[in-house]
Amino acid sequence: MKESDEGPHHQEYSVVVRQYDALIQKICRLYADTIEERRDLAQEIRLQLWRAWPGFAGHCKISTWIYQVALNTALTYRRGQGRRITTHPLDSLVDADSIGVDECKHEQHYALHRALERLEPGERALALLWLEACSYGEIAEICGISVNLVGVRIHRIRERLKRWLQGG
Repeated sequence: MKESDEGPHHQEYSVVVRQYDALIQKICRLYADTIEERRDLAQEIRLQLWRAWPGFAGHCKISTWIYQVALNTALTYRRGQGRRITTHPLDSLVDADSIGVDECKHEQHYALHRALERLEPGERALALLWLEACSYGEIAEICGISVNLVGVRIHRIRERLKRWLQGG
């Protein structure tokens, strides 16, 4: 590593990546099937964040910017894999402790995640941001679409998830 890589730029970047590592891992679990692919994708996201870091001008919240870079990298990574996107358990997105001991609640949680797996990759990104309680404005900024389009797509996703969860 060059000496210039150890300056304030590197230190700020390191702090931010550590702070948002859980978000990076969550995105990796959504878009990569195996542990090896998740590691590769996480590394690619960190690399893209590093490359883009000097250009981050603070025009949006750091979390919004990280979502943008991470989701775009994940979608590009999946397209570059040249294979059909397969589904995989999303249970690891939420800590087991947060599920609680209530068996019914666990079954509902599992059913929701199975339904989320059926969404297309771009829809998963919207659903993830919505479930993370991002505002429509934040989602629009992250995804590069209008707030109205976010509302329409989230509504359609919610309706589809509702139908799937009700056995349709």
